[in-house]
Amino acid sequence: MQPTGPRLHPESFASAAPGHSSHNDAVHAPAVRPEGRQFTAELDLVEFDERGRVTSTWSARACSLSRSNLVVRSRRMIYRQTPIGVLIHLIDATPVPLYARAYHCDYDGDGMYKVDLDLLPLPDYGPVAAWLKSIKS
Repeated sequence: MQPTGPRLHPESFASAAPGHSSHNDAVHAPAVRPEGRQFTAELDLVEFDERGRVTSTWSARACSLSRSNLVVRSRRMIYRQTPIGVLIHLIDATPVPLYARAYHCDYDGDGMYKVDLDLLPLPDYGPVAAWLKSIKS
């Protein structure tokens, strides 16, 4: 016996956002991101919990940088939407702080993850601002 309801086509699962062809594509592939310029630097990453408190710190290496995002390679996986503090260590300079939110994380091989971070404005108040003060002193 044949089903009598309407037949569903892959087009019926298309996302409302332009550029997404199907639900599966939107789940498995990140949207088109700025490519950025190659940027290599040692980084310290700090993960914040939902209250803005530091939960863990580890090192990573920068891969590319654009105006809106930073791509890093890390031994730790980072969940999407996790707030991250970044300290960029340049030669003979004080560390440059950035604040970001994880956009996408994917296994890159050899126990490393490639993490795409959206850069956000540095907060002026709250626990993240307190963390920024603590690293500057």
